[in-house]
Amino acid sequence: MMKLLKNKFFLTFVVICDVLICLLGLYLCENKLMYIGLIIFLHFMIILLVFKLILKVPLINFKKIRNYYYLSEKRKQLKDDELYMFPLDIKTFDGSGSLTHPSILYFENGYNKYRFWMVFTPYDNNNVQLENPCIVVSNDGIHFEKLKGVSDPLLPIIEKKKPYTFYNDPYLLYTDRLELWYRYTVEGDVLINDVYRICSNDGVNWTKPELMIKSDGLCYMSLSIIYFDYKYYMYYFDMDYQFNMKVSKDLKKWSDEKVLNVAGFTGKFWHGEAMIIQKQIWLLFVDKKYNLYIAKSDNGIDFGNLQKLKVYYNPNNYLYKEQIIYKSTMLVLDDKVYLYIPIRFTKVHLFRLSKVFHKKWKLTLTLLNKENFNKIMKE
Repeated sequence: MMKLLKNKFFLTFVVICDVLICLLGLYLCENKLMYIGLIIFLHFMIILLVFKLILKVPLINFKKIRNYYYLSEKRKQLKDDELYMFPLDIKTFDGSGSLTHPSILYFENGYNKYRFWMVFTPYDNNNVQLENPCIVVSNDGIHFEKLKGVSDPLLPIIEKKKPYTFYNDPYLLYTDRLELWYRYTVEGDVLINDVYRICSNDGVNWTKPELMIKSDGLCYMSLSIIYFDYKYYMYYFDMDYQFNMKVSKDLKKWSDEKVLNVAGFTGKFWHGEAMIIQKQIWLLFVDKKYNLYIAKSDNGIDFGNLQKLKVYYNPNNYLYKEQIIYKSTMLVLDDKVYLYIPIRFTKVHLFRLSKVFHKKWKLTLTLLNKENFNKIMKE
């Protein structure tokens, strides 16, 4: 309304022109109906001009529309190494459906009646106060639902003003029971970085939080826990963009931090996940420029066979400028590979939709045949 008041003179001029054109249209159309289309077109252009100059809303960007259709056609002809992401519909306790940082487990014969178990944190509008581990389950890896009887979120919501405190970076592990590891963090303070876990024998009833690592000056960002040969291996990233690892036998004493190496990678590590696949340690991670990579290791220390994954999103609903992907998770089964990738956009180019969509995280699924995945990994 304030913008309209500031442009009263121009608005009056536009309205007068519009009225005159309509009167002219009525006069012409009384004699020739063929002018109706022309009058409607001119009337439409004036309305667009009002939106453009008074409301400062951009007109339709035809270049972006052309690019939209180009991308749509391109996705119909994807090569074997180009991955197509489909959005999933997963409910969150805040009602937004906006989530990130997934971690998934698969049980061939099911666990408490479900084969796929996933943990994530809501992150609508990048609001850290919403970060709190949540559990969903599925039998096809596509349609996920809340588990009956389980708290949603799993931990009590911390009601506190700035600086916000939150529970983030969850990782789901199975030993002889379910173990959910996560971080307790204070916004803007990397020195407060406690690592906790909760455990469950059915996925519904969970133990009280157990402190595993007290803040020691290190940043355990995007942690992953691998249990092998009666030892816990904790892989994580830090604010110096390094990839690190610690080991513990009793979860009381941890080894010194070891900086790991991924051969061929020259960027900055950001978020990722380490996992055991076929007796190897695999690493799925994003760099600071939001590119997705995968690498693997025989000894859990030296990683090689680095591959950059080409991922594309289906823009059926709106035009976007650039996609941002975050910490992802994956399953490699006998015949298929499931890639779960969170995504949002830097800007949407159609009117003011960028304010609506650009901080909305959507979890996507890329489902691959094992044969195609082996081609990507050059195996």
